[in-house]
Amino acid sequence: MLTDGRKVIVVDTPGTFDTRKSDWETTPEIIRCMELSSPGPHVFLFVVGIGRYTKEEQDAIDRVRAFFGEHILSYAVVVFTCKDVLVHEHLTLNQFIASNTELGTLLSNCNCRYAAISNWDHEIDRNMDVEAIFDLIQCTIQNNEGDYYTLDINDY
Repeated sequence: MLTDGRKVIVVDTPGTFDTRKSDWETTPEIIRCMELSSPGPHVFLFVVGIGRYTKEEQDAIDRVRAFFGEHILSYAVVVFTCKDVLVHEHLTLNQFIASNTELGTLLSNCNCRYAAISNWDHEIDRNMDVEAIFDLIQCTIQNNEGDYYTLDINDY
């Protein structure tokens, strides 16, 4: 529960979209995650580390899109971690994004819903980053008129 009364349930999917795993291995875990978020998630967070946006990360997101369908992007927010790395590399977040065409396309397809969070900044800065993420989540929910993402598990 957040301080403003909002309830947040996070269902983590570590390794679920590991591109080395077969659909046979990942499908039961995905279905379990959907059941945990019943009646369905309001938002999917795609978490990407700042640095190089690798082919493996792109393949994992492509796999998510193939499994859930393109309409998942209406429920997606991209969260970049390690925002503090940008300072050391003398880059802005927009410069980092512009350096990778696939990443820019993903963000465009998500209606530019993205935010970055620092791993090492002061608590006040991290709290501001977290609030920006929750603002994007709230905006996504409003844009989808409060509807949940649904997946017909009978298709799998």
